[in-house]
Amino acid sequence: MPQVLLIFDPIQAGEGISRVGWLATVTQVLPPRLAIVEVDPDRLAAVRGIPGVVAMFEGSVPDTMRAQLNTTELLFAEAWAKNREPKKDRVGEGLSWDAEGFEPPDRKPDRKEDA
Repeated sequence: MPQVLLIFDPIQAGEGISRVGWLATVTQVLPPRLAIVEVDPDRLAAVRGIPGVVAMFEGSVPDTMRAQLNTTELLFAEAWAKNREPKKDRVGEGLSWDAEGFEPPDRKPDRKEDA
């Protein structure tokens, strides 16, 4: 199920978020005008058409919209977008700390306290 970031008109945000809840699962809200929702693909257009929805994003927020957000809203939107990025492969990902051939980070000999 796609997750989208919604930006509301501040005057209509309360009612708009309530209406979105009829069509989608509201997972996070940053009052008064940002919300993250999970919505079925066939309901995306209906959510976009709810009165008070100014913008809907499935990926990063464009610079033109970012410029309209305050510092807290921008941080919220950036954290959401960052969370959607694919995770980087890391050495030892998924292995137990005591897996054969794997040294946990606190046991590596190149650390200053071990020298």
